[in-house]
Amino acid sequence: MGSYHWRTFNEIDRRVNMVASGLKHIGHPDQGSVVLFAETREEWMTTALACFKRAYPSKFMTSFKYLNAVLYHFKTSPSKYKLDR
Repeated sequence: MGSYHWRTFNEIDRRVNMVASGLKHIGHPDQGSVVLFAETREEWMTTALACFKRAYPSKFMTSFKYLNAVLYHFKTSPSKYKLDR
């Protein structure tokens, strides 16, 4: 997993703002939903916080879910963007 990197609130907030701005920049619509599939890591939490900040309806899935469940959520989600690390 690698070594742990401590982050300050300001560093995390800056990263969250950058991800939220990036989603807006690539054309993600206001109130558009997001499906986030990733390992439980810093990047996952940063992206989840960015979705919360922009008030995007979101589905969060980890690799621990069964493949059929993951495929079902990807197929049935109205999300234009499906994010993977």
